Amino acid sequence: MEPGDTVSSAPPLQVQQAPPLQVQQAPPLQVQQAPSEEKRCVEAELQRCQEGEREAKERVHRLERLVEVLRKKVGTGSVRAVM
Repeated sequence: MEPGDTVSSAPPLQVQQAPPLQVQQAPPLQVQQAPSEEKRCVEAELQRCQEGEREAKERVHRLERLVEVLRKKVGTGSVRAVM
């Protein structure tokens, strides 16, 4: 046998190709409904956050008034802005 000769007793390897992937497309109605559902969810979350922010601002305002009243009661006299 010469250095450049090759002997192959095994059968040649066969590469099996997988069947082409089929991309399943959603029906047009579902494609349209998905963004509207997401929009509704985001709008609901925004509304909850805005309501929470409003309630927090009301609590802060009430507490600032309470601090002002208590300062007057104890006689400090000077009303400072609470931040």
